[in-house]
Amino acid sequence: MLSPQIGVGNQPVALAETPDAKKLYAVNQGDGTVSAISLIDRNVVQTIATGATPVWALARSDSERVYVLNNGSRTVSAIDTATDLIVGSANVGPGANYMAYDGKLDRLYVTNPTANTLTALNISTHPPTVLFTVPVAAGPTTVAVLPDGSRAYVVSSQKIPACTSDPSDVQLCLSSEVTVINGTSGSVKTVFPIDSTVNVTATTHSSQVRIQPSLAGVVPSTGSSRDHFLRADFPLLISSMSDLAIIRLLTTRVRS
Repeated sequence: MLSPQIGVGNQPVALAETPDAKKLYAVNQGDGTVSAISLIDRNVVQTIATGATPVWALARSDSERVYVLNNGSRTVSAIDTATDLIVGSANVGPGANYMAYDGKLDRLYVTNPTANTLTALNISTHPPTVLFTVPVAAGPTTVAVLPDGSRAYVVSSQKIPACTSDPSDVQLCLSSEVTVINGTSGSVKTVFPIDSTVNVTATTHSSQVRIQPSLAGVVPSTGSSRDHFLRADFPLLISSMSDLAIIRLLTTRVRS
């Protein structure tokens, strides 16, 4: 058990710690607030109303700002960590559910499964401004950015009918795709399928991204279009490869 326990708001769903380790921000989805916690005094120093249904938060690398994604209010709120006041916001549309921080280009990338889009925000300006919004594969759930800012990888998943070609198979499966975004232009480089649900995380190297399946691979049918999949324990490390080579690698049958 943590000691001391610190009381926050209703239905906390996410935490964001500033890189200088001075403050922790608890996102309270139930009452539309964020609790600012001093990690020095270990108590709540401010309760900040951010908007309806906050779902995620991230701290900027200089520890001066924390950004809160408000699903219900369709906004990203910027909090000044020195005063714990809202100092600006940007509209990201209804349904936005997740965001990732690009420390190289000082951006936030926000996924929206309602609109099937990825929105990039410039957070070097005050308030944050929208750089671009680009369509991605249906059902985006997460995004990872290479450390050099050159690519963003958006994972999308949808429930689809039967996992196999067996007529008696009524089990639903998750069909996943990755949309590769050019960080400079905001254009879609390519979209490639993955037959199992995956998590994507960027490594510490600017030319690499790791794709780690999180569920067991879907049993393929006899049809060639689904005769490939990834095992849950089979991570792929993509390094210094063209997007076409990535597609070829991912669509190679890897089951032993």
